[in-house]
Amino acid sequence: MECKVSDVYRVLDEIAPFDTQMDFDNAGLLLGHPENRVDCILTALDATSGVVEEAKRAGAQLIVTHHPVFFRPVKRLVETEPEARNVCEMIRAGISLIAAHTNFDIAEGGVNDALAAQLGWQVERHGELLRFGTFEAPATLEALAAQAAAALGGPVVPYGGAQRLISRWAICSGAGGSEVAEAVREGAEVLLTGEIRHHEALEAMERGICVLEAGHFFTEFCAARQLQRHLQQRLHALQYNVKVLASEVHPFA
Repeated sequence: MECKVSDVYRVLDEIAPFDTQMDFDNAGLLLGHPENRVDCILTALDATSGVVEEAKRAGAQLIVTHHPVFFRPVKRLVETEPEARNVCEMIRAGISLIAAHTNFDIAEGGVNDALAAQLGWQVERHGELLRFGTFEAPATLEALAAQAAAALGGPVVPYGGAQRLISRWAICSGAGGSEVAEAVREGAEVLLTGEIRHHEALEAMERGICVLEAGHFFTEFCAARQLQRHLQQRLHALQYNVKVLASEVHPFA
């Protein structure tokens, strides 16, 4: 059965409803026409130049990213600017773009659940963005930093006493430093997140909670694979003959 961009949008809206995105966000169909045909989809964290080229090589007509383009108001598309150049290249190649951002952070089975699974940490309860759990045996902050670095494939910076024993954890992919207060309210002893600002880290220390800063990219790269799994399963169940690929592009390699 022929699949259109609008069909993929509807499936994504079931997985992670777009009306749940946060007020500042720009998730949804950002480029292309809803009636454009789709035979191949590439999922990715960002629509970088490398991802656009990967989509072109794969013959993808649609890129589904976690992070949106046009996150701030755009007044011009001048190709000396990287984002504008990538958008123009997608237009020339006939590639549409959908972003599932904070709606996919919040969704059950979304980015934060994928991050917990990658870490091997068992989620016990959900907040709006945060996920919470308890380790079977307490571990030192230093040991948790090493384990997280091995699981995520990038450096992890610990904030707090290296030998402090941790039992209760919270995670928030990406820029989760603003969630320190909620993590404390829920009894977490450590918050693992992608990035945290200086004043947020100081707040965490004052509130008595440790932090593991694991990198925005490394805590959300799992989004591409999770989107790929969800889309391929749902589209196959609907009998759409669509191939869904997950990007392997590492922008910092």
